[in-house]
Amino acid sequence: TMKALGIDDEDAPEVARRLFKKCLLKAWEDDDLSEREQRSLAAIAKRLNVPTEEVVMLQRLEAKRVFGAIVTKAFADGN
Repeated sequence: TMKALGIDDEDAPEVARRLFKKCLLKAWEDDDLSEREQRSLAAIAKRLNVPTEEVVMLQRLEAKRVFGAIVTKAFADGN
């Protein structure tokens, strides 16, 4: 638990959000999110008690970022 790690209750939501986001970025490192990674992220979010709305928002933002980078690269390559 967060308390066992010495994290105050007040700080726990922000720490959980940052940790989940770090996991999310790692999962998207290859510009792809596999079903296994999706399941892992869902389990991590649940374990960290990250609110569903926040999980969805963070996932959408990262997906948009990756999509934008892929489109930009495709246009730059002339494809």
